[in-house]
Amino acid sequence: MSTSPVEVYIAYAAADHELLQRLRIQLAAVERLGLIDAFHDAEIAVGTDREAAQLAALHRAPIIILLLSADFLASDFAYEKELEIALARAAAGTARVFPVLLRDCTWEYTPLAHLKVLPEGQIPVTDPHWQSPDRAFLRVVESVLESLQTERADGEAASISSDPPAAYVGDSAPVEAATRSISIKGLEWMRRDWQVEEGTRALPAGCFDQQTALALVPPGWRLPTKAEWLALSLGDLKDLELGCSGLYDRGHPRDEGRKGYYWSGELSFAGEAWCYEWRGKELGRVESRYKHWALRCRYVR
Repeated sequence: MSTSPVEVYIAYAAADHELLQRLRIQLAAVERLGLIDAFHDAEIAVGTDREAAQLAALHRAPIIILLLSADFLASDFAYEKELEIALARAAAGTARVFPVLLRDCTWEYTPLAHLKVLPEGQIPVTDPHWQSPDRAFLRVVESVLESLQTERADGEAASISSDPPAAYVGDSAPVEAATRSISIKGLEWMRRDWQVEEGTRALPAGCFDQQTALALVPPGWRLPTKAEWLALSLGDLKDLELGCSGLYDRGHPRDEGRKGYYWSGELSFAGEAWCYEWRGKELGRVESRYKHWALRCRYVR
């Protein structure tokens, strides 16, 4: 069993530096035991390309802690780089992400809505309920340690497998069936909706948030662009046999039996991405939907 410390990446907003320091103090004893090695931007040497060093550590660390606040969500680097990469790695199974609520903010309207947010009860670290931030951060550290201990007990030596989930379509068809394709306007389109086996981060009815859809793309495939969706004729769409299973908004179904929603690979507005809305018997249209909503996927190559 490996005894090397597990790297922990901590993402935070500059306005929350004081709270970051309180968390580091709670982590200090664990670091002395050699269980973890915490990283944040203050660890970067002078003269080093800070963003490159941060992104390298973010792609490397098997544990990622996101310190949530309104300032964090308002930061372009924190939201568009750190948050996006962390969620993609969590969906791919290469990292565990621990969102920690420092101060009240609109985190429920982000892709984090599908993750467990600490401390327990989703009560902010700065809330009087905890009496002091130290008490709240203690609970956070305990949750991280519990996760590490569970992994080591399973013989994983605190590392998280980077193997993607096995893919299938329906209940039993193998990956070969999933990637059967039809040629339309110079592209190969998957004939059937993409799903993953039970036990992964798949959302209900074979739907995925956009980060998961991007993370689970099979080798050589990609999500269509919105232009590629719009180029399809009604005959093309019928050949693809798109479904009308609706979408899931935080686990709640919408438009079941009326419309089908399929991700594109392009972002639209902050926290949103383009998707194709299929109406069953007529040409659909491209719409912008929250990236944390769960839609279906068809990949192309």
